[in-house]
Amino acid sequence: MLLAYKIIVSTLLSVAQNGIPKEEAPFKALGQMTGADSQVESPRVEMVQDNANWARVWRDHRQSTNVVPGISAPVTDLPDRPVVDFEKNVVLCLFGGQSRNVTGFDIVDVGDEKGTAFVRIRPQILPQAGASVLQNAYILIVLPRTKRKMTVELDQSSLGGRGWRTLASFGPTVKEKTKF
Repeated sequence: MLLAYKIIVSTLLSVAQNGIPKEEAPFKALGQMTGADSQVESPRVEMVQDNANWARVWRDHRQSTNVVPGISAPVTDLPDRPVVDFEKNVVLCLFGGQSRNVTGFDIVDVGDEKGTAFVRIRPQILPQAGASVLQNAYILIVLPRTKRKMTVELDQSSLGGRGWRTLASFGPTVKEKTKF
């Protein structure tokens, strides 16, 4: 009986301090941009959680790497950078690097399994009938912040492989509230 009383008091104290726990909304993509015209030539996956890093990633993505010293200077910010509410959202950035005939990426599925959020993508492949074209494919996905861990998975079937390959794993992206 004393144990049950302690559990009830502990639960009530927790609710009083932290509020009633809210279940997270379903994990889904809120927006995306894809193509093969990125200036990022090396493969990378990055989770952007603030405006400063978003400006850096966007500059890498859009700015020409062919800056000639003394003739041209790097641009400090580009006006076409999409606005993102980083209080509520993050941007998952996948750059495929230089590859042949990949024109971008499709979102196959976004959700969660066993408490882990996932994003599954598939490369968009040009038919082999034409000439082989070297491009820098990318996908930028706006996602809600989450308390869950997250994985990014690539469908290897269109690349001659089988199944899903994990490209990256990230921790929770929810901002912790400061308690006073």
